[in-house]
Amino acid sequence: VEDLGLVKIDLLAQRGIAVVADAARAVSENQGVSVDLSKLPDTDPATRRLMRQGDTMGCFYIESPGMRSLLKKLKADTFPVVVAASSVIRPGPSDSGMSRSFVLRHLGKEKPVLPHPSLEFLNETYGVMIYQEDVMRTLSAVAGMTLAEADLMRRSMSFKGDAKEFLAMQDRFLAGARDAMTSGHAPDVEPAVIEELWRQVSSFAGYAFCKAHSASYAVLSFQAAWLKAHHPAEFMAAVMSNGGGFYSVSAYLEEARRLGLEILLPDVNHSRDVFTGQERQIRIGLQQIHGMSRRSLDALLDERDGHGYFVSLGNLLERVPQLAENEIENLIRCGACDGFELTRPELLWRHALIRKERQRGAKKLKAAGGDRTSMQTATLFPVGGTAPGGGSAVSLIPAIPDYSHTEKLQQEMEVLHLTATGHPMAMLREWLQQK
Repeated sequence: VEDLGLVKIDLLAQRGIAVVADAARAVSENQGVSVDLSKLPDTDPATRRLMRQGDTMGCFYIESPGMRSLLKKLKADTFPVVVAASSVIRPGPSDSGMSRSFVLRHLGKEKPVLPHPSLEFLNETYGVMIYQEDVMRTLSAVAGMTLAEADLMRRSMSFKGDAKEFLAMQDRFLAGARDAMTSGHAPDVEPAVIEELWRQVSSFAGYAFCKAHSASYAVLSFQAAWLKAHHPAEFMAAVMSNGGGFYSVSAYLEEARRLGLEILLPDVNHSRDVFTGQERQIRIGLQQIHGMSRRSLDALLDERDGHGYFVSLGNLLERVPQLAENEIENLIRCGACDGFELTRPELLWRHALIRKERQRGAKKLKAAGGDRTSMQTATLFPVGGTAPGGGSAVSLIPAIPDYSHTEKLQQEMEVLHLTATGHPMAMLREWLQQK
């Protein structure tokens, strides 16, 4: 594309933006507090403490184990340091060893040293090249290149060309450095200094960030960290609703539990399709239920929002006929129907009875020739909850104890792919105690 004289632009979709937007919207709806993400204080103590301790799981770009470890090493709690950290962890600085030098010098454990007398602009980063602009300015100051030529060389190194091309670039740099010293445009230094500079510059073939990129990332990182520090329920719910980031949804749920948030099971009368957070609680969304189709989910929510809560399993099935058999069973097994005052095994029995009566009703309807009155009579038991003769359908269900805590955890894992009512390892408690 560029060879044709056209401009190439990378457009990146970033779910981290959706996370902070959704969390801020939830805070506004729940608490009536308007959050202006563009005017967050840079010196907020809670946010700075969270950053410094590396408690940034869920926060855009700064949540990986490596990044959280780096934040703790740097004691990074200010915007400039986080900007630098966002680029220091990239392959370019890391592969060259400059990342380690930056950390030691920032902590005062190593004296800052400029790699070349002409590179005073590196005083800001303790004499360490960490941004793409540092490479360009180094090529210009040491080898006499124009900034345009330096940018072309930087990009060529990033594309990892063949060995001959790389050696040609090295020769161009070394020759330019000698000419700059000979002409007096650069101070005389030992050849070893120039060779070390080339080693550092060439390591950026593994990519570094430009400073503007790191700064824009750090803005989003700080917004996420502020929301996590002050509104953890809304923030963690937004992270999980948007599919997470570096970790799985179940890992983020455990992080929410570590933050002291109460995890609530899905509920046909209280859950939305996505995770919702409010007042130190997170409610699991119905879309987390395995096998739940978008069509059934929308039908359930539309019916509930339009006509009120469901009062029984039969009422739910009557009002949302789109629900498939496996969807109903999964709703029951994960606890989404616990509000119907029956144990989960009893609800499964109830569903089986209703399904059986529906099948009988369909046969009666077919035998009656499809008469509407016959159809209503045939389906009275499943939708109305009464058996022929006026008896209660619920009374036909044997009293069955609810599942044990371990069994519930196992079913939650099967249906939700996470455990809401306890840590996953709790399923192994009895087995581990026997070992």
